[in-house]
Amino acid sequence: MAYYVMAQDGGTFAAFDSIISETHSETCMVTAHNVETGAPITDHVKPDPSLLSLVLVVTNTPIESDPDQGRGGPTVVDLYTPTYAPPFDGTPGALFREAAGFLSGPRPQTTKVEVFAQPSPIDRIAETEAALIVLKATGRQCQVVTLSRVYQDMVIVRWELARTGPGSAQFSLDLQQIRTVSTATTAAPQPVEPKGAPKRNMGAQTPKTPQDNETLLSKTELKAIVDKFTGLLGGG
Repeated sequence: MAYYVMAQDGGTFAAFDSIISETHSETCMVTAHNVETGAPITDHVKPDPSLLSLVLVVTNTPIESDPDQGRGGPTVVDLYTPTYAPPFDGTPGALFREAAGFLSGPRPQTTKVEVFAQPSPIDRIAETEAALIVLKATGRQCQVVTLSRVYQDMVIVRWELARTGPGSAQFSLDLQQIRTVSTATTAAPQPVEPKGAPKRNMGAQTPKTPQDNETLLSKTELKAIVDKFTGLLGGG
């Protein structure tokens, strides 16, 4: 089985030959405050994004059709299989073995076997490294295929490459899920009634502006007139 980390919008992907380990993490954040009895507990628990850690292997000589590019295929070759011939020691048992070998004919030294062959040398390790560099640098959302499940909307937060030879490499990946939501544009609703305080009927109002030859007096002038009459009345 091949293991894939591929961009959901297409174009960039990395395929691996085998898996050493996969770790799936699901956590949540729970409130530290007291919750009233009878309140919905789900209102106080926040699930965290899914986390995934993988340790995978890539080789330049896969044992089956190249899973990421489909290069190569099975072919039949002669596999040399030498047989052990014990030394002749002159014992009765050795005589019987020699006689049995003479009667059965010569033993075949090669065996026909089917193996995977590539048309030309390839560097799948370099191809995988280049794909991971692009996926991490661009923050692409990826689909990840593992033994346990298939993930969507995963992004690479860390990856490491360990090599001990030219023909194989070990990749370690940490991925985190991104939550996505859908948005839509809608028209603003019309208010049922006009906003603000309703108008009140105050009845007929006296005009507050001078009309014809009438002149409005100020408060100071009115007070002076009232004081003058008050003084006259008080003085007899």
